[in-house]
Amino acid sequence: MLFLKPKYPSSSFSCNKKAVVINELGGPECLNLINNHPTPQLKPGHAIIQNQYAGLNFIDTYFRKGLYKAALPFVPGQEGGGTILAISSDDTNNDSTFQVGDVVVYGTLGAYAQYTLVPVTQLVKVPQNVSLDIAVSCYTQGLTAHYLTTSVHCGMLQTNDWCFIYSVGSGTCHLCSPL
Repeated sequence: MLFLKPKYPSSSFSCNKKAVVINELGGPECLNLINNHPTPQLKPGHAIIQNQYAGLNFIDTYFRKGLYKAALPFVPGQEGGGTILAISSDDTNNDSTFQVGDVVVYGTLGAYAQYTLVPVTQLVKVPQNVSLDIAVSCYTQGLTAHYLTTSVHCGMLQTNDWCFIYSVGSGTCHLCSPL
């Protein structure tokens, strides 16, 4: 997990921030730290998140290598978490599910930046009794582990059955083993 400690308080919302940007596809050498990356502009149905954590996942290498498509240049990072700094007031948030200041996690490209524009439909509030680092680290891999152990096998595994989990060193498989 990558910890993105905000250099400025949440009330400070300047135009340029740090981000990792991929301009060309390839290996890790394609990851470029940019110190003056433009802060995203708020759009209808979106929120701007001040990231505190970004998950590092295998899928990020697929985007970086071009196996999964993303228009160049792009900011990688498929999962992140932080505080809502701004949110659109259009119909997508008409039930006021989210407010400025809420702590959230999300799963959409762009987490390797101090600020990320995220569709409101991709936000999940973090309960007060769960720390943000745990919430971000469990978002993609934890949900995948839960899905794999409860839904994929359609009831094939029963209580006290044994199941071989290959590659338990990965995050998802590590989380599957106690489930």
